[in-house]
Amino acid sequence: MKQLLIVNSARALNAKVGGGSVTGKDLSGLAPGALAFGEVGAASVLSATATKNFWIALGRPNGQAPFLIPEVDIRTLSIVKSTPVAATRMQVTFAVPTPSDVADLIPTTSRVISPINEYGVVFIKKGTVPHERNTWTVQVASQASTAANVALALRDAINAKHSEQFPFTASVGSSSDANKVTAVCDNYGEDWEVKFIDCLEGINSETKTTTDTATYHTFVTGYTSSSVTFTKGMKAIGDKADIQDLASRCAAGKGFTDTYRDGDTIYKTYPEEVEDRTYNVYTLRFRVGRDSAKTRDERVWQIVHIAIPTTYGTDSANTSNISALEAIIPVGNYMDNVNSAATSAAITAAASNT
Repeated sequence: MKQLLIVNSARALNAKVGGGSVTGKDLSGLAPGALAFGEVGAASVLSATATKNFWIALGRPNGQAPFLIPEVDIRTLSIVKSTPVAATRMQVTFAVPTPSDVADLIPTTSRVISPINEYGVVFIKKGTVPHERNTWTVQVASQASTAANVALALRDAINAKHSEQFPFTASVGSSSDANKVTAVCDNYGEDWEVKFIDCLEGINSETKTTTDTATYHTFVTGYTSSSVTFTKGMKAIGDKADIQDLASRCAAGKGFTDTYRDGDTIYKTYPEEVEDRTYNVYTLRFRVGRDSAKTRDERVWQIVHIAIPTTYGTDSANTSNISALEAIIPVGNYMDNVNSAATSAAITAAASNT
């Protein structure tokens, strides 16, 4: 099972329509977009880490009963948090080396014309489908030229290819950087790679140092070498479009089928409403035992995403809701992230009785 619970920015935990809070035994009136947590069988809702398996409820509109995750197993539960990351555009800056003096290899008496050097860059678009074009090659030929002139020729060649399918704009540096070409993708989030050919081929073998983003998950955002600075084009994480995409991937878990494409649906509540904000996403991974009415004793891993806006109202920080949520589901292995030694002992005792 794969689920997504989208929290409304204006709803506090356990918020009830008309004011007040719901209880562990009565979830009626749970406000649309509000979350509630409670231990299985308990009369009260949670405000701190649980000592035994718990449930999660999400309020729904139009008087519908809350959407319920009936049981989360704390012995196998782990939680990962992702925070918003802005989209980036692919950008590459490379230095044209000083043209090699090929003429020195040819005796003057044997020359018919001056030797010609060729320079090329291949742009490769990732994530394409079969029969979709994915490579564009830019090449120039230079005869007895300087690195700065070659850079200008490559800039003009890239710009001449500019189109909807090849959305790159190039420029060259000034003064001491006149031999450097910078090509920038017009579109945010498109994933491209570059390879250098002909007289630029040596750039490919240079030692590269990757540039990373240190978050809960570290990922490569680009690299540098002696001749190249490369920034990877990456889609935004945790914005409205990202949450909408995640919702469509989790649609089947809520029983939405025959959706064909977002917007064409037989369900009034699909696609799910997503506010135009940035979100923290908490991913819960666990598996619940199947102690009765079973033909197999397999415990199936389940994934529940909880998306909570990082801002509230007129874009003020949503710290109170985020803090309240993280008090119940701290990031990491649940059994290792409890509030106290006493709570840890209670968890162990409760787990042994389930």
